[in-house]
Amino acid sequence: MSSAATVPTLGQSPSNVRGRDAAKKVVAAYRRSSGLPDDVTWEEIKGENLKSLTASMCFWLASRPIPTKGFDENLQPTHPKNNQCLTSDTLVYYVGLWLTQVRDMFPQHEDFKESNPKATTPWWTEMRSGFAKAASKYQISQGDDVVFGLDKMLPLYKDNKRPIGDVITNPTSVIDVKHVLMHFVSTARSTSGFSLQTRCWIALTSDCIGRGGEFRFQSYDDWIWHPAIQVLDIKWKEMKNIHVYSMGIVPDLVHWLFDFYHCFGCYFMVENGLMRTDEEIKQGKVNVVFPSIFNTVESSSSRKLTAAIRSTISGPPDVKNRYSARSLRYGAITELALHRELSVFAGCARSGHSTGTTVDDYIDDNNPAYGLQAGMARCGYQDLASNLKAKIEVPRLEALGVEVAASVDELLSKVFIVHVPHFKKGQGKLHGVLRICLASLILYYPDVAKECGGGNIICTSLNKAAREAQIFDHRYGDTSPEALLGEWSKLIASDLASRRMPIPVINSDSVSLAAGLNQALSMLTGLTNQMQSLAQHNENLEKKIATQSSELASLREDSRKSAIKLSVLKTPQHSGRKRAKSENTYEDVISPAVLFQSDGLTRAAIAAPHAPAVGKKDPPKPQMTEVLLAARTVQQTTSQPLMQKSDFLDLLLEHRETLYLEKLHETPIAPHSCQRSALRYCFELLDYVVKHDDTAKVELQSFHQRSTSREEYMILGKSLVSKCMVQMLKFEGMQPDLEGQLRGKGRKPSTTYRGLGERVGNYKNQLIRKRKEGDPNLQLEKRQQELMLMVEVDAVGTPPGQKSVRSYFSRMIGKNG
Repeated sequence: MSSAATVPTLGQSPSNVRGRDAAKKVVAAYRRSSGLPDDVTWEEIKGENLKSLTASMCFWLASRPIPTKGFDENLQPTHPKNNQCLTSDTLVYYVGLWLTQVRDMFPQHEDFKESNPKATTPWWTEMRSGFAKAASKYQISQGDDVVFGLDKMLPLYKDNKRPIGDVITNPTSVIDVKHVLMHFVSTARSTSGFSLQTRCWIALTSDCIGRGGEFRFQSYDDWIWHPAIQVLDIKWKEMKNIHVYSMGIVPDLVHWLFDFYHCFGCYFMVENGLMRTDEEIKQGKVNVVFPSIFNTVESSSSRKLTAAIRSTISGPPDVKNRYSARSLRYGAITELALHRELSVFAGCARSGHSTGTTVDDYIDDNNPAYGLQAGMARCGYQDLASNLKAKIEVPRLEALGVEVAASVDELLSKVFIVHVPHFKKGQGKLHGVLRICLASLILYYPDVAKECGGGNIICTSLNKAAREAQIFDHRYGDTSPEALLGEWSKLIASDLASRRMPIPVINSDSVSLAAGLNQALSMLTGLTNQMQSLAQHNENLEKKIATQSSELASLREDSRKSAIKLSVLKTPQHSGRKRAKSENTYEDVISPAVLFQSDGLTRAAIAAPHAPAVGKKDPPKPQMTEVLLAARTVQQTTSQPLMQKSDFLDLLLEHRETLYLEKLHETPIAPHSCQRSALRYCFELLDYVVKHDDTAKVELQSFHQRSTSREEYMILGKSLVSKCMVQMLKFEGMQPDLEGQLRGKGRKPSTTYRGLGERVGNYKNQLIRKRKEGDPNLQLEKRQQELMLMVEVDAVGTPPGQKSVRSYFSRMIGKNG
């Protein structure tokens, strides 16, 4: 029998092929060490010789370690650090494979004539037990230097019941499917990513209890919607066993992260899962669910799934490497085995395993109810034996009412870009599934905003589509699209709860209960209902806050864009050069800008979007203390209308989470170039002073994040202003003490941002001029040199000849410590 690897036949998984090849290598090594030819001959095995040959090989295998990975023809490891060896069970399996190959080559042997083709020889059953004991005894005698067997993969359970956001005291508490999915939802950013598609891979594999790479065979051609039982049948394909069977999908009741319709709704909406390029259409990928991995081999898809799971685990490598795509199958099957309402038949129907009986040949595995009971158990349904209590219902857009049908259809067209014919309106068999996906997105909109923040990509994409569709519902008046999505979510949830409500069953034995017990139960029921009502009210408030947060995030983004665009339009043109249409466009400004918002400027822009710049006079000079303070409510520095150029300080200060760090230096300050330069000069001096004094390293944050009062911030601001003035006087060659004594005698130092900024600018210009003239008496400290060598660049909208400063120095708190 040749040891050369044979071409794998149809139906063999890659792991089985590798196992058979490894068995051939082990047998070849034994025959070579015993001086036997490579192929088994009839003379070797006829009569009792086969039993004797097998016993000799078992004795040889049970008396030596055999590496698990990468060994040569002499069974020596190819890698010096490979100290893991085969277990006794694996060796027994290898010998069994060899006997099967011998039977296929010599079926006329007397040991095989009377045997069932699937059974082993009578003497091998007894010999196998002794062989396993001998091999185990030898392995125990080797001590800890040699490790027998690989580390077993750990199961990845669906939910460890640890709330998201809690303090992590045990890293293993976050290793479950729920937090793996949350990772990819949180990291989803744009249409070019794969985070939400990866979420679909993991959720689908876990729900369907599939092997690592089997999800790539999904095709919309196989999907069938069964309206009678509200089930989507997606047909699961096992390439290992050439087995195709029904796979019923139901809405998940555990958490929105696991819900099939929400997973694929996000994939369709954010990452354009239903859009196909011309190249994909030419390659026949129109109806492929995941075109990006369709052409990869199954093992490659499994490795991608394993890498995705391990990327979310923050534990040490020895823990991380014990989780793989197979962990999803381990965890799912274990949970089904622990379910008190499921039988082995129900579990095997979902996982695709054989029951080991001839009953398998008589089961219609194309029935949409096949495996549905286990699927419902996986999705959190209780009392599976009762059809009333385990009724399957999906969210419906019809719950919103016929009066908003036009708005709903328009929203559907804006949310999804559909190139797959099966999902198109009027001609696709799966268009109803697409409507369920949209209903699921709206249903869980407040929950996603609450757990992931209003600015996550799922909420922002849905908000954008709602604004483009201009959805309107007369029942809620002039409500913003974001708030209207929250109201629609309540309608869909209410309709879904009413359809899922079980019909109560009256127990005749309850008539014999005492009246006093009935009264006590009634009181307890009333209290329970009140508590549930309060809990529901609290949850509704939290969802409403999350919805408003999402709306606020959208408004802030619009305000940011409008503010930047308005600042460009309000920049005065130089008399000697007209600004070209393509110069200083909105897109030129928006790319480097750091997020900042101004509700006041937004209101002014809406009130007079085309109003010209007003006035040429200098703006009022707010005190520098106000520049240093970060607060959501800023003291007004002027009583002039907000469209005045002098109000640009409000634009800088409003709604800033952090004012005193590098984000400030990136802020495009709108009106006059001279004012912008002066303000940036002020902050250069401020950074110089704070860095120069190690005891004054501060980071000013929002009042919502710090308990410090405004009075304390005022004190801190005045202290920093005083240090800035002292340092400036030193730079200018004055005596700070003397200057302080002259206060009130007509020599008051300027503490406005413009006055102090101009003095910093003059000082820097003097240093630069002296450096260029080669002044031999110019002796600069290192930090003075850094202050002098700040990069001078053109600010956005700066007329020729007027420069402003943008600071990109590395001496920032948070960059290098």
